Amino acid sequence: MAIEIPPDDPPVDGPHAHPSGGEPDAAAPGHRRVNLISRSPTRHCTFRIGQRSGVWFVTRDGVFYGDYLSQAQATEAACFGARTVEAQGSSARVLAGSGEVVVPHQDARRKL
Repeated sequence: MAIEIPPDDPPVDGPHAHPSGGEPDAAAPGHRRVNLISRSPTRHCTFRIGQRSGVWFVTRDGVFYGDYLSQAQATEAACFGARTVEAQGSSARVLAGSGEVVVPHQDARRKL
């Protein structure tokens, strides 16, 4: 996204000028071009751990994430996924059981 800014200051010349001698994308005459970096809003993910027909499963925002043979494996996978999401700049939480108990996922060595 580019925004045109009216010229308050004279154009930059000298050592701080663009190496090509001009602007890479020229703005309208009498205006400077500014490129803004767009950021996506912080995303929140919810990992849920459950059991169905003797198989433990994990979902991420209601979408299948994986099947596991034990509650410990499912919890470990959900916590790993939550930490990965947080490492990418978003927020995450892990919920377990029908009561949706919050599972602390920051502690990688948590015992069940």
